[in-house]
Formats: sequence, C-alpha cells, structure tokens
Amino acid sequence: MAADGSIGADAPRSILAAIGRGSTSLSVVRRAADLARAYRCPWEAVHVVTPDAFDKNSDLDAAEALTEAAELGAAVARIPAASVADGLCAHIEDAHVTDIVMGTHRRSGWRAFVQRRLPGQLVDRGVAADIHLVPSAARPLPKRGKRAVPARDPAAPYWKTAGLTVATAAVAMALSPWLSTGALSLLFLFPVIGAAALFGTRPGLLSAALAVLLTNFLFVEPHFAFKPSMPQSWVLAVVLGLAAAHTGFVTSELRRRVGLSDRNARENASLAGFALQLTRVSDWAGTARIVCSEVSSLMGGLQTVVVREVEGELTCIAGFPGEAMFSPVDTTALEWAWQKGEEAGSGTRILADANWQFQPLRTSLGTLAVLGLASEDGRDPVRADQKVLLATLLAQAALAHERLRLEDEMRAAAAPNAPAA
Repeated sequence: MAADGSIGADAPRSILAAIGRGSTSLSVVRRAADLARAYRCPWEAVHVVTPDAFDKNSDLDAAEALTEAAELGAAVARIPAASVADGLCAHIEDAHVTDIVMGTHRRSGWRAFVQRRLPGQLVDRGVAADIHLVPSAARPLPKRGKRAVPARDPAAPYWKTAGLTVATAAVAMALSPWLSTGALSLLFLFPVIGAAALFGTRPGLLSAALAVLLTNFLFVEPHFAFKPSMPQSWVLAVVLGLAAAHTGFVTSELRRRVGLSDRNARENASLAGFALQLTRVSDWAGTARIVCSEVSSLMGGLQTVVVREVEGELTCIAGFPGEAMFSPVDTTALEWAWQKGEEAGSGTRILADANWQFQPLRTSLGTLAVLGLASEDGRDPVRADQKVLLATLLAQAALAHERLRLEDEMRAAAAPNAPAA
C-alpha cells in the first residue's frame, strides 16, 4: 500500500466478497473467485449479520452463498454488527483487504433518497480498497434447500388494530359527557402507539386514520357527520401519524437488535456450557459422549460419532443419537482424516460422495480422534454459516482429548516408579 493510502500495483492482493441478500450473492462469490484466480491470491467471503437481517430466510440466503464460496476455496465468516458498513470497515481494517466485491441493485421508494449506498458509505469512512460492483441478476439464482417460513395471516394485525381503535372510541363515547373533544382525542394515542409497537408502522398509521375519522364523526360538532375541512382533524392526523411512525420505527429497531443479541448470547452460552461439561469428565468414553451429544445439539440435530485408534485399529468410541453405520466410501474418508489430519467426506474436497463428513481433532500432539457428522437427508451436514461454530467446537474437543492424552502419558510415566506393594 502506498504512502497516500492507495494500493500499489505490485502489492499483494487480498479479496473480500461481501455477501448480502438477494439474487446477486452467488454472482458476487463467483466474481470474487475469478479475481482471486487472476491475481493468484487468497480470498474470503463475509456475511455481516445486522439487526435488520434477523430472519430465517436471510440466514438461508447467506448460507447459500457462503457454501458456494467455501466450495471455491474461500475462507468464510459471519460478523455481527450494528450495520453492514460497520462490520465491513472493522473487518477490512484487521484483514488488510485490497479488493472488495459486492452486489448492487436498484432501489425505489424513500430508501433511495434517505439511505446512502454501501459503496459510498465505505468511501466516506476512508476505505482505500478497490470496490467491484456486481449488478443484480435479472432473475433470482436457484436456491438449494431453502426452507419455507410458515405463512401468517397478513390481515390479522390490521383487523386487531381496527378493533382496538373502535374499542377506544366506545370508551371515549362513554366519557364524552365529562371530557372535552381535545381530551377525548388524546385517548386515541393509546391504540395508535400500541398498534405501532406491537404490529409495526403500517397498522399504527391505520389506527391513526381511523382515530381521526371517528373523532371527526363522533365528537366534532355537528355530531354524526364527516367534516373534512375542520382544522382540528388535520392537526390530529399529523400528531397521531407522527406518533405511529416514530413508535413503529423505534420498536422495530429495538426488536431486531434484541433478536440479534439473544441469538449471539445463546450461541456463546452454549459454547461455554460445552467447555464446562468437557472439564467434568476425565475418560475417553465420557468425553466422546459429551462431544457427540453437544455437537449434535448445537449443529441442528446432526448424527455424530467420535472415532479414535485403540490397539492399532480405528474404533467408534461414542455416537449420537445411535450407532453409526459406515459405507466403504465413508470408511475410506475416515481413514484419510485420521492419517492425513485433513477433513474428508461429504461437503469437502476429499471423497465428497461419502455420506459422512469427518473432521480430525488435531493438536500439537497430532490427530487424537476424528469427529464424524452426517445429516438425515444426505446433504452436506455443515452449512457455510455454521463453519465458524464448528471450528470452535472442534478446537474445544481437541483440547479435551489432548488433556486426556497427557494424563495417560503422566500415569504411564509414573507407573514404573510406583513403590511395590
């Protein structure tokens, strides 16, 4: 990198594919892979998890692209951040990225005028990397294994909002002999704010519109007639509309941030619990059972098995939920993972036709055991967005097995020096 912050022609390249949502994700991955091959440099694919992307379909979209990136040789990562720009800037600064590949699409509505595009945000923050933009595809690229989110009644929030507003009008009618029209109008703040907080901005605006109509019809003289020219109705419409819009925006942002925080907290708590359980056992079989059960739970119910060498033969120490059955291809992949200390089997570059994926538990002492994973449908058991979690689990399991090996060696070394009975 040059002194002025620009990237020199002879500087080593490092490419980052920014994975977002939509039809451009796979195109971004393939463009980044082409650049990496052209520059003969490493590359990575990063998906920034933000509060406004906290939904199941968003995760599946990102997993689709990250899976493709992993198959093409990229390192993959998921980064939680308040915004995509925040996450990318922090990662770019740490990783010394020289080229960024990201998708772009045409925006419409108020977002096109209010929100600055991501490339512009990165430039404003001083990012000196070259930015390569991939335009949105004409039609969405095919999805693999995408699960449908259960449908909800889209009209339910609106009729609930209408019922709440009408109930408030009934209460106002009962109090009208004792309260002025202005005081009665304030009662409609409750359904407006409640609908916006519970159901979103649009139901809140519906409640505001109904409140204005009901107030104009019931409480403004002459009663039981619509007076659209009355100034107090217009003032009430502005006040209630702003209250609904502000409440809906604030509560939706809070809900998304809480969802993202809860998700990260659950994952961290699960990892801490896994490490704690490993410290409570001091035998190979008990450790293998905990590794199998916890990895299966954290990875979404996969079938798991731990294999190690006992008296010169690879032996299944534990399995969850039951005993594992290996095909000849699975057995070959298992032996490869044990002998070479490399992942093999389903979803890897080695013997990808196998039903199981085998991950070696390696430390400075060598390969101590092999963890096998398999899914019920026969697909790649580890989604790309789970690879970071799996790497953490493998590291903790490997350290637990290293501790067992060192304890065995200490006991073996102390045995000849033990006093005779």
